[in-house]
Amino acid sequence: MKILLNSTKTMDPDVATRLKTTAPRFVAEAQQLMAALKPLSRGHPLAEFDLSENTLPAARAHIARWGEDGVRPPPPTWPRTGSRA
Repeated sequence: MKILLNSTKTMDPDVATRLKTTAPRFVAEAQQLMAALKPLSRGHPLAEFDLSENTLPAARAHIARWGEDGVRPPPPTWPRTGSRA
């Protein structure tokens, strides 16, 4: 997490502030960013990583699809209306 907080110094102030909040949505965004940073840790080949506003939409899409705990939400149940003829 230290890497993430230090790297926010080069971000837009709005993005940096959102990533440092404890609101669940932004904690999940920070976790997604940390997962993306993992390949840059020791023992992994160096990979390019864009730590900018472009990363947030991908993190939000992942959260919307899989939820904050990484478990895919169940499909919606639609009420049946009428009978099929």
